[in-house]
Amino acid sequence: MNTINHLKGTTLAEKAYTFLRNEIINNKFAPGEAIEGATIISQLGISRTPIREALKQLEAENLVEIYPKRGTFITTVSLEKIHKHFQLRELIEPEVARLVAPYISKDKLSQIERELLSIKEKIAKGEEDIIKKAVMLGQSLHDFIISTFGNEILIRIIYNLKTDIQRGCSFASQKTGNVSKFLEHHLEIISALKERNADKAKSSVTKHIQEARKSIFA
Repeated sequence: MNTINHLKGTTLAEKAYTFLRNEIINNKFAPGEAIEGATIISQLGISRTPIREALKQLEAENLVEIYPKRGTFITTVSLEKIHKHFQLRELIEPEVARLVAPYISKDKLSQIERELLSIKEKIAKGEEDIIKKAVMLGQSLHDFIISTFGNEILIRIIYNLKTDIQRGCSFASQKTGNVSKFLEHHLEIISALKERNADKAKSSVTKHIQEARKSIFA
């Protein structure tokens, strides 16, 4: 089945990049696993050239390693590295939430909240696409909080950590009950921010990050 028309991006290389990045982030490929070009070509129905371009971009993001004459392999993410990333998140994100609480857009928060509540009704069915969407919405909330703060240096730091964080969060979300628990955390964060309760926002983000970290290392 050709899935390329349903992917984000304007060029075939961008669409291939979106597909492969999502598959890697959501741990559809195991760390160290080889990416079979012929399989991707068959799945997406496109030529080798845009896939090669997509892989180069993924290599720049440290999601794959390309070895001439050997192939392309998914990079590994050590538990130690994930642990350090969560340490940084716990230092940074709760304080950012506290600082933006007085002025963050309630309209945007309400939009994310509505989407989360809609997902909450469907998530008990265990539909893969719904679970994936819940994870993506949670990430969009974190991104929105950081972007609202508007510090370009901080945004760059978080962006550099983002791929490994997403892979860790995706791993945590595969554990039974975690998606629903994290969804409730995100609703609590939104509620605190909409109330303009800075201390509650900070506390809610702290709790969420600590619980996410525990679920990975438990």
